[in-house]
Amino acid sequence: MKTTEKRRGRSFILSLVSDPYRKLAAVALAVGLWFYLNSQITRDVPRVLQLEMVGAQRVAGMIFNSRLAVALPTDQVVGRRFFNGENEIQNVTIRFSGPRISVDSLQEEALDLQVTKFLAPDYDWKNRTRVDFTVSDIQKNLAVLQGVVLEMDPSRVTLEVEKIEELPLTLSREQVDLIFDEQLKDRLRLDTTVFSQERAYLLGPASSLDDVSKKDLKPFRAQLRGSGNNRQLTAILELNVPASLGLRLRETPSLTIQVLPKTEIFELELPLRIDDLALPAAMRNQYKAEFEVYRVRIKAGGQLQLTLVKQREDSDKRALADWASKYLRLDVFIPPIEAGDTYGDEIVREARLFLRGPLQPTVDRTECDLETPLSVTLRRTPK
Repeated sequence: MKTTEKRRGRSFILSLVSDPYRKLAAVALAVGLWFYLNSQITRDVPRVLQLEMVGAQRVAGMIFNSRLAVALPTDQVVGRRFFNGENEIQNVTIRFSGPRISVDSLQEEALDLQVTKFLAPDYDWKNRTRVDFTVSDIQKNLAVLQGVVLEMDPSRVTLEVEKIEELPLTLSREQVDLIFDEQLKDRLRLDTTVFSQERAYLLGPASSLDDVSKKDLKPFRAQLRGSGNNRQLTAILELNVPASLGLRLRETPSLTIQVLPKTEIFELELPLRIDDLALPAAMRNQYKAEFEVYRVRIKAGGQLQLTLVKQREDSDKRALADWASKYLRLDVFIPPIEAGDTYGDEIVREARLFLRGPLQPTVDRTECDLETPLSVTLRRTPK
């Protein structure tokens, strides 16, 4: 019994090792036949795709779930809603049929199917409010779709569109919502606002443009950023309207605003000078102030600020006061008397701060001023 079993085992082994090439060819043929037969098996895979409207230019690297995107010439029309008959829809079912080896790969793959027929340059958009497309309008340029048949449910989809129109808006500061940080709050000279163009042109559906023109809102916003050294800031204008309105700017305007310098407050005692040279000679030197020196708070920026800080940090505690008394003046100007007018025994005039000496050419008026106005009472004294 055992001898017979051993002979059978040896016979089997010998049959395997004898003529190995024929055996390998048979195995390869069997495997190839299996793949061929498997490729001939057909099946279909349904996929639910989200309906989207896109512009002519597709955004590289855009993240999306599987979709059916309808491309529109956004310089002419904007898409509104998708319909199956009179019912609004957000997605369609695409059924992919074909060889199993091709269709299986479509089961999990993110799909970006496109309908581009509406981009044709000769497509007539005049008076159109709706356009239709079917499965035959879907581009099949993706490699995974070769040899695959597509069906769509619903079989026909209607897209509601609205023609793009233009609304010119004359630019003004009141139309812009300015966004800036705390350091710019008291430094912006809003009265110096200048725009790069006189008008901005809004493009979008007529209904949205009408909505903007009727509402009391600021249609633009501008973000201002700058440091303490900036004398002016420029920012582009962005739309400040809900994205759902589908509006955009034909061109991008900008605005420029002058900025007051970053300053520091110094409290100083400054000499007062009365300028009465505009008065008749007989009236000069008659008006006197109560004090010859006034203690005031001044705003200093730029080189003046640096100089005052240096004097304040000097080991000589009188350095700052001495420097200020030499180069800073409070000036009160008495204007000439107009015909038919007279000056009484008491005049109230506003004092102005003036810088003298080598720093004067380098310091802007906005970098040398009183923190708050100073009114000085001048009284006439007999000669």
